[in-house]
Amino acid sequence: MLRSPVGLSKAVVVLLAAVAAVDCAMIYGHYSLYRLMGERERKGAPASGSDVADDPLTSAVAVLGACLFLATAVVFIVWFHRVRVNAGVFAPEHFGSGPGWAIGAWFIPVANAVIPCRIAHQSWHASRRDPDRRAGKGERPTVVKVWWLLWLAASVTDYLAWSAYDDAVTRKFLDGVDPASVRAACVALMVAAVLDMVAALFAALFVRRLTAMQDAKALRGPAPAVPAGA
Repeated sequence: MLRSPVGLSKAVVVLLAAVAAVDCAMIYGHYSLYRLMGERERKGAPASGSDVADDPLTSAVAVLGACLFLATAVVFIVWFHRVRVNAGVFAPEHFGSGPGWAIGAWFIPVANAVIPCRIAHQSWHASRRDPDRRAGKGERPTVVKVWWLLWLAASVTDYLAWSAYDDAVTRKFLDGVDPASVRAACVALMVAAVLDMVAALFAALFVRRLTAMQDAKALRGPAPAVPAGA
């Protein structure tokens, strides 16, 4: 049974825009710490714990970012499942697994780096005007590939960056913080935030395009039957 993904898509796009805005705020916070560590490095003095302690604004942005990530993930997965169900109605022959994988695949370690992308491709293909013909204008899944690669790059970079930051600050807290190590971690964190911001924008584009494709296909109704021997 077809169900419109339009309302959910609007909520996802708004949340993704908020995620991008928080990424901008995080970039500013990391850059401020980067400059502060630069001053300490020029003076040849180790930084103190108070230098790297989170100020109230940065802490608030971090909490907001975590809440937004959770909310966005939940709403996105609900939307993702809905478009997968719709795609299964449009062209069930293009799927080898049930729509439940559109939810469960995100929670399987390692496999969640591959399966959701495959489902996105299949759903995109099934939602085209005519899945059995060559993709028309605006129907090529380039946005799916770009979004997924950016999201993977952002996730890996973010994990490595925070590990470097933790090593430079938390584990060396008692011995004095090395400004150069903190600066390097800040650069990595800024790169991760930029990647995440761009990935969020491409995710929003993917959501809008796939939703529009499904909405248009549903409004057109089923394709007319081709007479035998035609």
